[in-house]
Amino acid sequence: MSGKVYFVGSGPGDPDYLTLKALKLLRSSDLVIYDGLVTKSVIQKIPNSVHRLAIRKDPHAKGIAMEEFTKLMVKNAMAGKTVVRLKSGDPLIFGRTWEEIDTLENAGISYEIVPGVSSAFASAAISRTPLTDRRFSSSIAIVTGHEANGKSASNVDWTQLARSVDTLIVLMGASTLSSYSEKLIEAGADGNAPVTVVYNASRENQKVIRTTLSGASGGIPLYLGDLCTVIINLRNLSEERYDGMIRLIPERPVP
Repeated sequence: MSGKVYFVGSGPGDPDYLTLKALKLLRSSDLVIYDGLVTKSVIQKIPNSVHRLAIRKDPHAKGIAMEEFTKLMVKNAMAGKTVVRLKSGDPLIFGRTWEEIDTLENAGISYEIVPGVSSAFASAAISRTPLTDRRFSSSIAIVTGHEANGKSASNVDWTQLARSVDTLIVLMGASTLSSYSEKLIEAGADGNAPVTVVYNASRENQKVIRTTLSGASGGIPLYLGDLCTVIINLRNLSEERYDGMIRLIPERPVP
């Protein structure tokens, strides 16, 4: 009898953001395969009785190579085992999930996708940044600030986004923030539009930066290697206006 693969979202990092179903699967699976974006505190929720494997991108790091783990998923599922492919955030938002699903479908392996709390929404909640307001904002767009290598052209149309979206969420968007901020302003976006940058949402090294679109175009502090979510309220959702200064907010805001 064939087993099953579950693509499970682990949330932004704090294990308290794990869903009940995610926690149940971590405790009942035979094998958990996870990558480096999943926090140690989440990994600690996996019982010692469950076999776990880390995926490594660095050829010198410990763990299995990225090209090998899909073979392991297929092999273990065909042996009747329950496999959890644990991913940071939500599996369907810039998580390469469909590339892995293609392999499973070609092998006839059953699978299920278990949603997780995306850093896009956790960052907004933690930093108390509005995403919608029925008076001002009726649309949200989530885009990547770091597209896959090898593309002949970008799929992100910043000009169209500036003209049609009320709130823009850019994941992995710190290093290119200056560039796309300028593109948004050139396309007509208000330079005074509030910008919130959240590094490592919900994690112990969380950082929140507030500025404006004009301020962001001049660059912000970069914490290399850290996860980043950028929220741009293109239609200012509050009366509060920023002066363009870049401000680092206390790392763990009091609820």
